[in-house]
Amino acid sequence: MPFELKQGAVTEGLPTITLAGHPYLVPRLRLRERIAIARLAPKVKAISEKFPSKEALAAGAMVDLSEDDYLVMVDVAKYALAALYPSVTREDLLNETIEFDELFAAYPVIVQQGMSRRASAADPAGEAKATSQTNSSGEGSSPT
Repeated sequence: MPFELKQGAVTEGLPTITLAGHPYLVPRLRLRERIAIARLAPKVKAISEKFPSKEALAAGAMVDLSEDDYLVMVDVAKYALAALYPSVTREDLLNETIEFDELFAAYPVIVQQGMSRRASAADPAGEAKATSQTNSSGEGSSPT
C-alpha cells in the first residue's frame, strides 16, 4: 500500500525512489535527516562491501546480509521520506514487500538530496557566488 503524501507538499522536480514497487518522492533533506543518514553512512559502506562481483552473482553467489544490514537501509529510507510522508515509520516499511535491491538503489538518490546545493551556485571557476545584502542603514553586508 503506498504511503500518503503530506497534504500541500511541494513536489515539482523531486526525484523518486521505488519501494515495494511504489514510487516515492524524495525531498531535499532537512538537517535532522542529513545527520541521521550521515551516522549510518559507514554502515551502508560496509554493507556494500559485502556484495560479490557481478560475475560471482551471476555464478550463483549469495549476499550474506544480517538483520542489522536490512534495518540500516530501512532507516535510511525512513529518514529520506520523513518530510513528505510524515506518518511513515520503520514498522510501516518493515511491513512492506520491499526488496533489498530497491533499498540499495534508493541510497544514491537519497544522498544526492542531502548534498549541499552550493556547488550548483558556483561559477565556472568553482567559486561560490556570494550574495550581497543591504542592511537597514543602506550599507551592504557580506556573508563573511
